[in-house]
Amino acid sequence: MIGFRRGIQLKMSDFDNFSEIDYYDKILQFFSSKNRNAEETERWKESMIIELMKLFKKKEKSSNLIEIKNLIQNAIILILSLSENIPLDYYDTMGKDSKNLSLTEKKELKNKLCKLIA
Repeated sequence: MIGFRRGIQLKMSDFDNFSEIDYYDKILQFFSSKNRNAEETERWKESMIIELMKLFKKKEKSSNLIEIKNLIQNAIILILSLSENIPLDYYDTMGKDSKNLSLTEKKELKNKLCKLIA
């Protein structure tokens, strides 16, 4: 069971009818709650990750496995970034500054972007 707010507990069966937005909403509801301490946050975070893994196990043979994986990955990233109070900025930490690209790299990037747009 996962406690999203004091007194509200969800079982795995409650997740069956959740949409992707519902998962993110519940995560944001928990972290926007003012009445939580560090220990409660850690317990909730561990429980939520376990429930997400159970969801994956339950849905691993479904036709929308890629969507389920993306949901789980994004939910875990959201949980970890909110629990550490360090927002993850994928584009800032993983990319290169365009000023540091060679002329060849800039041409390759331009070609890839043109293919995506076309």
